[in-house]
Amino acid sequence: MPLYICILNRTCFKMKLLLLFTVASLCALGSFAKANECRAQQFVHFIRKYNKEYSSPAEFFSRMRAYMRHCREIYEHNERYEKGLETFEKGINQFADSYEDERYFTGELPATDDPEEFENLPSDFFRNKYYMPKEVDWRKRGAVTPVKDQGPCASCWAFGTTAALESHYVIQMKNNLTDLSEQSLLDCDTHSFGCNGGLTSNAFKFVAKHGIAREVDYPYTHVKGPCQCKEKGCSDHPKIGKILQGRFRKEETLMEVVAFFGPVAFVFDGSVASFLQYKKGVYSASDCRANTKSHSMAIVGYGTENGQDYWLVKNSWGYGWGDKGYIKIARNKNNFCGVINKIFLPVYKVKH
Repeated sequence: MPLYICILNRTCFKMKLLLLFTVASLCALGSFAKANECRAQQFVHFIRKYNKEYSSPAEFFSRMRAYMRHCREIYEHNERYEKGLETFEKGINQFADSYEDERYFTGELPATDDPEEFENLPSDFFRNKYYMPKEVDWRKRGAVTPVKDQGPCASCWAFGTTAALESHYVIQMKNNLTDLSEQSLLDCDTHSFGCNGGLTSNAFKFVAKHGIAREVDYPYTHVKGPCQCKEKGCSDHPKIGKILQGRFRKEETLMEVVAFFGPVAFVFDGSVASFLQYKKGVYSASDCRANTKSHSMAIVGYGTENGQDYWLVKNSWGYGWGDKGYIKIARNKNNFCGVINKIFLPVYKVKH
């Protein structure tokens, strides 16, 4: 895959030399870089690592400026992290060359559903509140599938849904861990808009009515295509009987649900630059907005790290993002970013 676009019949070799010389010169002059970590060679490595392709030299330079700016921000933030002034570390990832206006539509559309559309969690979910474990990780119980990557498609609404469904297929149905098909939701949920976004609530409703295929039968392609649900066996998979919603007043209530019932899907502000740059630690940022819900993920546990309480969250940006595809989001911090405001739980039709 080429690193740069060749224009007319000029050789790529000459263009590469010109671009690399220019980038190196800009870095040497200190136009963009603050530290040795932000060098032209690092940008070239970034392009190769993430298979980046740009449409023109103008876009190349524009993306380079964005990369250098983000690199500087990350470097300065991590200096504060090393001094104990920040609770999380940032890192270079696939979003390092993004523009400000690309931060970032990941797929969850503004909700239009009635807040009372789904059943509330029954009171007997909370009968064990006096025996709360201090730490929960459903991965260790074999109830969480490997991290996936939604790629260049605003389909987080499908991934947050399947993450919860996959876990409860094990917990409620006592079946083996099974990857379910985001593509079947992408192609067939007519109330959502494929790679242009959707609603986690609509995805659950689709599964309740039509079922969902297995990933092996209906694999993910990163683009919306014609619906093949009937051919790919959506109805063969057990349907969910109902969708439970939670809009909690206290984070302790969500802890009880996660501890005694299992992982949940939720929606979060995924547009904040620091969220895109997360690498490890307990994430907390003052500009994360409680009422902005642009990204769907799954809470699969909770715990405490270096005195900081956190929610253990599975993302859909690949294994190389964050902490091997996961993020620890601040817990017991005044409902940070509205984490308890919109929770979804699937309940399968269990045969007795």
